[in-house]
Amino acid sequence: MLVAGTLLLGTCYVTVDPGVQTAFRRGGVFFFTWPLLGALGFTFILSLTARASGLRLAPLMVTVAALGLHVVGLGISDAGFALTQPVPAIQEAIAADPTSPIAIAHEMARRSGTVVGRSFLLRWLPILPAAVLTLVDARRRWIAGGIAFGATLFVSAGHMLAGAPSLRHALPAPGDVVLAALLIPPAALAGSAAARWLARRWPSPITPPA
Repeated sequence: MLVAGTLLLGTCYVTVDPGVQTAFRRGGVFFFTWPLLGALGFTFILSLTARASGLRLAPLMVTVAALGLHVVGLGISDAGFALTQPVPAIQEAIAADPTSPIAIAHEMARRSGTVVGRSFLLRWLPILPAAVLTLVDARRRWIAGGIAFGATLFVSAGHMLAGAPSLRHALPAPGDVVLAALLIPPAALAGSAAARWLARRWPSPITPPA
């Protein structure tokens, strides 16, 4: 179950990560697109894994494992590029469509002084909220767990993304911050509620130990 949770979380990352490009392009309340989508998706996966496995530590274990999986993936891609040595055609692709996701990713990396696809920021960010979810115990306190995860993700992601050089032009106004603070914890609560609903309909639900 932990392996399945890790793979599912990795897939969710791929779906949620474009939210950072939305923040780059639109700013304002859209600055919080990544934590808003993450609050819904991450909480669902982590809470469901905790309930299905019966392990209180499951949320923390899964997020750390997903980080490790990301590191392994980078290593494999490096080895593949070193062996095949493909001819890069990035500049041609960017010139053909400067508004494409790959063009935006390169512009964000240029402003941050990093290499495209090498930032670990988005993989570190869910770990602290997952630790809080573990502390609250997602198996038993789904309401408190969802709200705590969402609030922690809002604060940590907001702080870290605001410090990113590539997003300095897109910083939200105070009203946008307040609106995001009102939206993100309920989104996480919805994810937690969905996990609880699905876990209760599991063919052989696992009851956490007393």
